Amino acid sequence: MTTQEKIDIYEDYLFVVMNFPKYNINTKKYVLNEFSIILGQNIIITLTRFNTNHIQNIIQEYAKEIRKRQKDEEFKISPYYLLYKIIDTMYDKTLNILNKSTKDVILFEEELFSSNKLEKKLLENLMIKKRNIVFLKHNFIPHKDILNDLQNIIPKFYKEDLEVYFEDIISKLEKILNSIAISYENIDSL
Repeated sequence: MTTQEKIDIYEDYLFVVMNFPKYNINTKKYVLNEFSIILGQNIIITLTRFNTNHIQNIIQEYAKEIRKRQKDEEFKISPYYLLYKIIDTMYDKTLNILNKSTKDVILFEEELFSSNKLEKKLLENLMIKKRNIVFLKHNFIPHKDILNDLQNIIPKFYKEDLEVYFEDIISKLEKILNSIAISYENIDSL
């Protein structure tokens, strides 16, 4: 059971819930992978429904980034900046998923037009792809409100200006939603 995306604000910390897609290779469907995040002045705790190697990769990259930071980059030693890194990484993963999906649709189109008849397997693959695109759309629409809320709330908890980073992930979310819309239209037209 997953929770809807939300932000709960407490005196010393935030509780954030965001859902990201997790692909089930057996069912060929995406499922919701709930990320629950507790964010305080000096802590960040993440819990996920399914195991993910992305968090471990984020931690390793973050450790390298901290070692190489400049004097004017002290803000990087912050759970709020690390939250940005987590969301940014998950959005990059999603953009990769969508790029692969676009390539798959091109292959489906080539297969469709190279044959004299519609193969059942091709139709099944198109329907699976369409279902997954619809799932992604409904998964990411609520992120708009979460990111806007985070952009407004974090300055109350953290004095450094991280607005440019959250603007970056808001922009990435727009790319995701646009890619989803284009993929849906392409699949629908086939």
